Amino acid sequence: MVQFYGFMDEGLETLTHAFAERVTFDGKKATGVEISLTSDAAPKVVQRRLRLRAKHEVIVAAGVLASPKLLTLSGVAEPKELDRLGIPVVASSPAVSLNFHEHVGLSIVAHTNVPCPEGYHISEDGKTTTHLGNTDQFIGQLYAFLNATDNRPGQPGPVDAEVMLLEGCLEGRLSLTFTIILLQARTRGRLVVQSRHPMASPHLDYKPLSNSDDIQLIANTIRLLYQGVFASEQLAPFELGISPSVEVVADFQKLAQWIRANIYYYSHPTGT
Repeated sequence: MVQFYGFMDEGLETLTHAFAERVTFDGKKATGVEISLTSDAAPKVVQRRLRLRAKHEVIVAAGVLASPKLLTLSGVAEPKELDRLGIPVVASSPAVSLNFHEHVGLSIVAHTNVPCPEGYHISEDGKTTTHLGNTDQFIGQLYAFLNATDNRPGQPGPVDAEVMLLEGCLEGRLSLTFTIILLQARTRGRLVVQSRHPMASPHLDYKPLSNSDDIQLIANTIRLLYQGVFASEQLAPFELGISPSVEVVADFQKLAQWIRANIYYYSHPTGT
């Protein structure tokens, strides 16, 4: 069943079970959008297609992944990409699908010699626990924003990395997880439309850590963490077991290899 919802504005209607396939044009002027209608039972089975005509303008707001795909299928992209797909060029726009970037980071876990409080972490017994477990397991207890730059002139701001502390329990011992997030990664990936079929998923090329500055910044942040936190007098009694080891952190090549093996993305895409 197709439903229309009007809310917030008398002129706004939201059409459910609808999939935007392409923007229609008259020359270089957007005139509307072609959509396919599906259902909850069969979300990829097209029941019928409609062409909606715009009275004033067409706003493309399909998100970081679907917006460049929709523009490409509509003929607005790099001409070579359109030619590869057999799509007529409406407007040459080489920047479409480029400049993809993400929050990237990793986690460092420090094991202590402190036994894990059973009621607090295992049986969810305590005032700071929920049906999801201990609230400290998914809400950071401490946040730090760092300038890990040695010399990067011309950047938009001095804050390079965020470090978040999560306290938990591993192998019966209290553990400290320090999650590092690189806030201004310089690596840029791209989205590649692989098919003219509107429902076909595009390929996302992250080009992970292809800019060496990102590895250097993460390495700097890790070293700041080891020097300022793990080597502190306050943590000395807890006999921390940490990965990567101090020896790996001291050797940049080994540390860079460890970073590449442990990196992950935070699903905060932008830029396309």
